Amino acid sequence: MDLTERQEAVAARIRDEATGKILRLDLGVKGFRVVQQLPDDPEPILYRVTLEKQIDGSESLHWAYIGPVRDTNETPTES
Repeated sequence: MDLTERQEAVAARIRDEATGKILRLDLGVKGFRVVQQLPDDPEPILYRVTLEKQIDGSESLHWAYIGPVRDTNETPTES
């Protein structure tokens, strides 16, 4: 999926403002899904990041914590 110019600008801003290493950045339904590895955390963390308009008219990133991402090599089973 190709990103619009505005979405590309938001993605670049996420990369610039991230406090850790971005492992994955995908466009989601509401904002971006970002998997980030923080320097002091052994597990990557999943966030939903949105651009929010402030009262003064500026825009800032809002990082909503979703939870840790655990790497698993298990194959899903059908029930």
